[in-house]
Amino acid sequence: MAATRKPPDDPGGAKRETRGNTMEEVRRDDCPHCGEPIAFEVDSEETAGRRIVDCDVCCRPIEVRFRVRGGIVQAVSVVAI
Repeated sequence: MAATRKPPDDPGGAKRETRGNTMEEVRRDDCPHCGEPIAFEVDSEETAGRRIVDCDVCCRPIEVRFRVRGGIVQAVSVVAI
């Protein structure tokens, strides 16, 4: 089951960090396997993408899908794989 999330109205939900020449946002969601909170980075210079991350608690793989427009993350979803 995928849960699509829009950026929160308050900037506390995403932390923008510059790493080298890229701008990354640290996003937070819940693991679709165990329900524990997870954090992952999204590159806001891409237009869309996906990344595989492992849950820090249950170690199972999660696919993170995201869309970016104008350097702002528009949507993020996490999917159990």
